[in-house]
Amino acid sequence: ANTNLLRYVAINLYLCSPLKFRRMSDFKINLGAITNGENQFSFEIKDQFFDAFTLSDVDHAEIIATTLVNKDGDKLALTLQIDGTINKLLCDICTEEISINIKAVADLIVTKTDKDLISTDEILYIKNSDNSIDLKQLIFELIT
Repeated sequence: ANTNLLRYVAINLYLCSPLKFRRMSDFKINLGAITNGENQFSFEIKDQFFDAFTLSDVDHAEIIATTLVNKDGDKLALTLQIDGTINKLLCDICTEEISINIKAVADLIVTKTDKDLISTDEILYIKNSDNSIDLKQLIFELIT
């Protein structure tokens, strides 16, 4: 009977992992969907978002990330705003679980290039061949 239980657990673990990665693709903006002018996208950040970030101090949250992409010809400007609550943090003084509200904004210029450049706080470099902007790392950094 224990052998069957182990197989069952292994199957559940195998099936759950791909689903987490599939959810992470939800934090991408398809460049083909961006038209000239302002384009707005919203993303819901829940506990599962943090599973991909193993060293995160945050594991539980209810946050809305709103992205405004302003396109002017080949130029892209991106504003990322987060608003919500981080839950189940431990108080530094009494170690009880607390929830804190979080709001933050980041403004970036998106630049396409063929070079391997490291993005900064102001410029997000993406490859000329990229068809999307992946926001999950930016969102994570804004939260933490």
